Amino acid sequence: MHSSRRCLDPGCVLVVDDLPENRLLVRLLLEDDYRVAEASTGAQALARARHVPPALVLLDLSLGGEDGHAVLAQLRDALPPETPILAFSASMNRVRSTRLGFDGCVSKPIVDIGAFYSAIEATLTSPMTATPRTEEAACRS
Repeated sequence: MHSSRRCLDPGCVLVVDDLPENRLLVRLLLEDDYRVAEASTGAQALARARHVPPALVLLDLSLGGEDGHAVLAQLRDALPPETPILAFSASMNRVRSTRLGFDGCVSKPIVDIGAFYSAIEATLTSPMTATPRTEEAACRS
């Protein structure tokens, strides 16, 4: 029996960046602990997010010619409200990112791998974003 409710994939991180090397780096850093989905455009990000909502999104605001703020708004509309979206940017800080509607930020380039892991882990284990096991099981049945 399939449930009509959409569930977060508790082990999936969606990285949205137009530069393949940035997506590859995130994949290499996270693939031992998480499934990593990739998107290079806002349209790809929305399609992947609608198919199986990720537990976390890393969103670059400079997606080629696209308006990253518009992509953020579309992802917010498409994803469950508890899904955290972090700015993945070279020019963003935590205060500015939260003012723009993000749940935090991860700086590029990734030079402090420990800080990167800490930011991902802290976001995914936050009580505000955790998916209860019973809900997760109900959605998979």
